[in-house]
Amino acid sequence: MNTVQITLAGLSADRRLEYRISSVSDEWTGINLGDNLQINSLQSGHHVIEMRTPDDNQVCSLTVHVKRPWYLSVPAILSYFFLICGIVFVGVGIAQRKNKRKQEELQKELEYLQVKNTLLDKERKLATHALLGVPADEDLERYFNEIYNGFTDRLKRRYPSLSKTDLKFCIFIKMNLSTKEIAERMNISPKGVEIGKYRLRKKLQLPTETTLPDFIATFDK
Repeated sequence: MNTVQITLAGLSADRRLEYRISSVSDEWTGINLGDNLQINSLQSGHHVIEMRTPDDNQVCSLTVHVKRPWYLSVPAILSYFFLICGIVFVGVGIAQRKNKRKQEELQKELEYLQVKNTLLDKERKLATHALLGVPADEDLERYFNEIYNGFTDRLKRRYPSLSKTDLKFCIFIKMNLSTKEIAERMNISPKGVEIGKYRLRKKLQLPTETTLPDFIATFDK
């Protein structure tokens, strides 16, 4: 918004003058000729100021041009544009760098977990080989729980009807022992092992398509 001031000279001070700005209003406004004509709050652009005396129909006009405020000038608008582009560019760059760092951190964490799991599997295999030297009736379940983070405890909580013999079958299957090896460990015949596995499947309520070794391998993962 701007103010236009027009100084009136050469006319009698006791006369009145009327003016209007057609771009603003069609109504005429009167002032004393001794006063300066001051028009406030003109918007930027071209305006035609018309003036006349009340007793004379002759109208004279004056064209004024009000400039835009500096913050709406073309250079200022271009500055805003480039500033916004710069902010967006910097913001995108920061976001990409953060995303890259996050991906690198996730990749490192994944590699760490893979190495950790590999070492854990190797430790468990070594421990499983050590368990082969533990007689079936001498704290086998306790040793196995220590190596496999409470595996048989979780089995018992999920399936409370499992007997101690059932849990031994689960342990030996988890250790990837064959039917013959399980029979030797438990001092029973291979047929007895197959019967025991069949009964264990019934207690676990396994569907036909799920094998007992697959269930034991993936239990509680």
